[in-house]
Amino acid sequence: PPCSPQEIALHRILLTLPLLALAGCFTSPITCGEAPAEAIDSFQVTIGTGDDATDADIYFCITRVSDAARDCVKLGIAGEDDFDEGSTEDYEVALAVDAGELDRLWIENRGDAPDLSLDGDDWALESFRVIARTASGSTLLVETETLRLLLDDGDEFEPECEY
Repeated sequence: PPCSPQEIALHRILLTLPLLALAGCFTSPITCGEAPAEAIDSFQVTIGTGDDATDADIYFCITRVSDAARDCVKLGIAGEDDFDEGSTEDYEVALAVDAGELDRLWIENRGDAPDLSLDGDDWALESFRVIARTASGSTLLVETETLRLLLDDGDEFEPECEY
């Protein structure tokens, strides 16, 4: 039997998708690196804020393979206004991880903006980069392109990277 107009349209879309992928139209906004072969001494976390600033508490978190407990460090510089609209900030995070032990990492919005905050708890995460610092150098763990994610109190962003 002949195809309906809806079936023809669906077939055209399905045939076009591989061509678009080959042309680079569906590139992933996330680049995942590999964990270094040696112990991680610390992390450099770079956060880009989009068009929605926040006064919320933003944390960088990791888990280790041998211990499901998460380690989280609050990002921000005391007395400074972090996560302003359009800003990009680097943070040094002192978390040590033995070689081969990094399981996962993520960024978390825990809210708790001050009562008189103009920016509130919602936040536009534009970019996220994490570099592992080791005794012999640095290794890129994750880097994102334009994310345009809106993270409210309790939301997190975890790149789907395997370490």
